[in-house]
Amino acid sequence: MRQRNGCTQLREKSSPVRQERRLAQRQGRLLAFAALGLFALSACGGGPIPSTNYYKLHLPPPPAVQSSDPLPHTAVLLPLRASQMLTQDRIVYRPTQEEVGFYEYHRWAEDPRTTITNSVLDQLRQRGTFAQVSLFDGRTRGDYILRGSIDQLEEIDFGEGVSVHVRISLEAAEAESNKPVWQKTSEATAPVAAGEVRSVVSQMSAAATKTVEELVSGLDAFLRSNAAQRAAASPPLPPAAQK
Repeated sequence: MRQRNGCTQLREKSSPVRQERRLAQRQGRLLAFAALGLFALSACGGGPIPSTNYYKLHLPPPPAVQSSDPLPHTAVLLPLRASQMLTQDRIVYRPTQEEVGFYEYHRWAEDPRTTITNSVLDQLRQRGTFAQVSLFDGRTRGDYILRGSIDQLEEIDFGEGVSVHVRISLEAAEAESNKPVWQKTSEATAPVAAGEVRSVVSQMSAAATKTVEELVSGLDAFLRSNAAQRAAASPPLPPAAQK
């Protein structure tokens, strides 16, 4: 019993020492981690972590154009596609022709595919290119299927100064045969004067607006030309049939 009690007393006396040793070891590890954190901050320039800024392309409503009679066709517009590089939310820049970079603290608040697709839809409706044109919802059908892609939407940092480059493609296919009848690619480049990302996005918006206008204008002209050729090729009805 004494021996058991003695052992018990020894454990009770030595227990605070072990606890103090563990505490000292834990404090040492915390100090080491803190020192590593301070070293990392000093290596990165120190200071607080920058706040994240969010942007959205601004493609203004299409300008008022002389209203034309809507063509007697309907269409369904599929959302524009884009490469994986453009589908993540960070704004893209190119330090060199081969290198791609992504802004960590400058991101898209709205997917550019959504913004540009809606702009194409608005401009088609404004021009009266179709009797009805709708976004694809899996149910609506049309005489034409419109599909396209955002091929480039990026800041260019090589060459003469900083600029932006936007390239968009659009295609019209007959819904019944899925055969393409028209395709066009439009692109625009604009210089960036101010050294701010907001200026980059502003120039991207202007370049995207220009490319969308060119694409919609080209499709409208093509379909109206085809309609005029068909009307001219159709022989007039004889007087008896007109009655």
